[in-house]
Parts: sequence; C-alpha cells; structure tokens
Amino acid sequence: MEFSTLCERLSLTPSKAEKVSLLSSYFRALSSGDLGIAVDFLLGRASRAGGPEGRANVAFATVRDALSQLVTFSDDRLLQLYREHGDLGEVAAELLSSGHATALVGERLTLKRVRDCMDEISTAQGAGSERRKAMALVGLLLDASPLEAKYLIKILTSDMRIGVSEGLVAEAIAEAFSAPLGAVRKAYLVVNDMSRVAMIAKEGRLSNASFSLFTPIRPMLAEPASSARQIIDDMGKCIVEDKYDGIRLQVHKKGEDVRLYSRAMEDVTRFFPEVVEQISQVSGDFALDGELIYEGGGKLRFFSLQKLLRNEGRREKHPLKFVAFDVLYANGRPLLDLPLVERKRELLALGYDGCAPFREASTPEEVERAFSESIARGNEGIVAKDPGSAYEPGARGKRWMKLKKVFDTLDVVVIGAQYGNGKRKGLLSDYIFAVRRSKDDPALVPIGKAYSGLTDEELRGYHEFFTKNKIGEEGNTVWVLPKLVIEVGFQSIQKSARYESGYALRFPRIISVRTDKKPDEIDDLEKVKELFSAQG
Repeated sequence: MEFSTLCERLSLTPSKAEKVSLLSSYFRALSSGDLGIAVDFLLGRASRAGGPEGRANVAFATVRDALSQLVTFSDDRLLQLYREHGDLGEVAAELLSSGHATALVGERLTLKRVRDCMDEISTAQGAGSERRKAMALVGLLLDASPLEAKYLIKILTSDMRIGVSEGLVAEAIAEAFSAPLGAVRKAYLVVNDMSRVAMIAKEGRLSNASFSLFTPIRPMLAEPASSARQIIDDMGKCIVEDKYDGIRLQVHKKGEDVRLYSRAMEDVTRFFPEVVEQISQVSGDFALDGELIYEGGGKLRFFSLQKLLRNEGRREKHPLKFVAFDVLYANGRPLLDLPLVERKRELLALGYDGCAPFREASTPEEVERAFSESIARGNEGIVAKDPGSAYEPGARGKRWMKLKKVFDTLDVVVIGAQYGNGKRKGLLSDYIFAVRRSKDDPALVPIGKAYSGLTDEELRGYHEFFTKNKIGEEGNTVWVLPKLVIEVGFQSIQKSARYESGYALRFPRIISVRTDKKPDEIDDLEKVKELFSAQG
C-alpha cells in the first residue's frame, strides 16, 4: 500500500516543506474518493461509520488478540516492546518482522479496503463483537507487510504521530490543487472536515464552502488572563460575560429539527431532551453557541452522558438549561464574520429567554467588579470579549480572554493507574497522568498522580475501562493506553526529579473527566513551565 510508504517517509523527514511536497504529490495522483480516505487516515480518522470522532473503538486486548493469531509472543515481551516504542504500530511491525502467517491467496491492500474494514470494526456491537473486530483486523494483517501492519494499527488506534497536522494538510491541499492557502483554511473553518475540503479543492469548488446548519464547527476559545489589568491593556473596551461552570454546547435548529453538539462536535441531542424542548419554543432557523448548566447553579460534571440520562431523579431536582452567548447563523445567513456586538443584537432578536447577560467594561475596576459578582453567583469567573471580534472557529487568542478564580488547571492524559487502599482496595483509583512534551512533540511525560475528585461509582466505571486498555502491569501499577483525558487542579507546581517532566503538581485533584477532549489536545510542558514561572 503506497500510503504506508508515504507515512514512513513523512515520519522520517523533519522538513515541513518536504512533508508538504510529499503530501501534495500524493494527493494529486488520487481519485476524489481515495483522497478523502487518505486525508482521514493521515489525521487519525479511522472510520466514518462509528461516530464523528472517527475512532474505531478498539481495546488494546483486541489488537493483542489479533496479533497473537499471526505470531507468538508473551505479555512480558509485548509490554517491553511498548515501553521501548510507545507506539502500538511500531510494536506490531517488530513482532511481525520476524515472519508471520500469511493468507493462502493474498489480496492487495487498498485505501478503500482498509476503510471498509475500519467501518466494520467500528460498528461491531453485541456479544462476540471484540472477537469479530479481532478477526477483521487479522484479515488485513494476513495480507500486510510489517510496514503496512505498522500503519494499519496506527490508523486503527487513531495514533498516527508522523508529524502531520491539519495545518500541514491544508498547505499540501493548496499546493496540490493550485488553490490559495487562505481559501483552503477558510473552507475548513466552516466545513470542519479536511477530507471534504480536499475533495472540493480537487474539484475547484472551494469558493462554494460555507457554514451550514447541522454541520457543527469548532468553538472559539478564550485565552487565560492573569488579571483585569491585562484584559484592558490587551483589549481596551470589552464585553464581559459570566464564565459558566457547565458543558459547552452548539445548538442548531431548522424547522422542527433541533440538534445539539458537544465541544468535540459529537451529536448529543438524545441526551438532553429538555434542551431540545427549550429550543423548540423559539421560532426561526439558527445556530447558537453556549453552555449547558444546572438551572439553579453549581458545577455540571458527570461520569458519562449515559449516566446523566439515566439519572432522572437528579435531573428533576436539578433541571438543565442552555445559556446562549453567541449566534452563528440566523435569518438564512451565516454570521461568523459579523462583529460580536452585531451578533449579540442578532442573538437577542431571536427572543430566546436563555441568552447570557453581558455588560461593557472599559476599566480594570469594571472588569474586577464583574468578576466578583460572577463569583458571588457561583460561577467560575468571567470571559471578556473584543466587541469587534469575528467568530473564529477553533481559535484561541486575545480577542476573547478568561479570568478564573483558581490559579489554573491542566488537561492531562492518564497513562497508568494504581490499586487503592481501604474501601478502594482492588480498584484502580490512583491515576498517573502526563502532558505532551511540546506542541510539536506528542511524546508523553509524567507529571503527577491523583486519587481524589471522582466518586466510587465513577472509579468503578473507569476501572473497567482501564482493564480493557491495559498494556501491562508492574507491581501495584497498571499501565494503560493514553486515552482518558482529565482536568486536574492543584495547589502549586514544583520542580521534581521524580517525574520525567522535571516537575510535579502539589496536591493534585481530579476536577473533571474531559470526554470532550482528545489526547492530542492536552496541555504541554511549555504550559507547565509558564504556570511554574507565574507562581513567582
């Protein structure tokens, strides 16, 4: 499969220009269908059948079982190789390089064949589904060389790590099809699907790309601010809103159809019928950005959407409400390019009674007052926004800035878990977590361990999750695939030789499980260093 050779060359060259050249040449030679699949695979989307994230939902044990059908190895050998490479694809290639079972009648691996198999794996459910997934994977591996096996597993686990980002793919698309890079980027912001952008660029239709209802976009994000003074110095006059302690939601409505999307752009409509009911009362077609909160206040955190759905008793006592603070589409047209002040007017004109209150501020004292009042209402702090700011999907910058009451938190990924004591004996309850080495280096470096913040019920659920994704064990520690993202709070950061990162968090506590974030979106060591310096 030529795709594997391309990926290997991409992983071995540090030159951005050469990567773009390799990709653009490859893209030009593909049909539209294969082009879309290739872009998906390069960016970690294994399947389009299993959900918007494109993950194949395969446990480590399933990959291990598939490999064991082709080559003999011990669990100790598997753990040793994983520690050596930190990558299941590399592990598979090394295990199979010494020779493995092959099909009696081989069949060539093509992008479409691999995608069809990934779709089959991602949609397998019910009794025996893990075995069916393993056997489907065996079918591909029988016809694969060690290099092809390496990238099959990397595609399957959505863990490419070959130095290819969305930005790099955008540059390659522009070069491949002689399109302005700005046009490619603009199309991606509103289409939110790089494979689709690649296909319409190949067809010369980039100018037709526009925001449309029921195609969620990445939310615009706020940059942390250290003080009210910094906000005014950087922004001047601003619009100030409460920072709610809830769940970011995007709400789309067309006619009688209402759909809700999470921060990760997953369709979560079925989980929040009360929000659908609230939005259904508003006339017109529109798309809103906002926050799902408890109507009476308090932090909205949960173990899973399914649990929240089942827990009707809690929802009766603590009803949910969607608070809208921005409008992306109304009156038959996208509004992303309008200044915020105009979008606010459009939002209020819809007549939705859940619009977030806001005020203007032009001095640090006014920002401080808004912050104090927000805290008194039980919220996290404030978000200050440039009145002239357009809505930039996925952007984080000083057009929007947030001021919170806590020192800060970090989004990290769990790489290991230890068994607890007392009533948590036999339960994986102490989580070892890591950050990325840098924005450009996805290697994970440990920075701490947390054992508080989750309920026993939540811990039991994640115990099962870790068991399915176990790589190996060492004494009391179970090492797991880095899949679970958590937000941790802490008292301070100190330098420490105990962890590879060189730092340790003092008194870390799990604030929430970030089901809306992928492992490649966690914080990096640079953020840790910035917070360490900010302590003084």
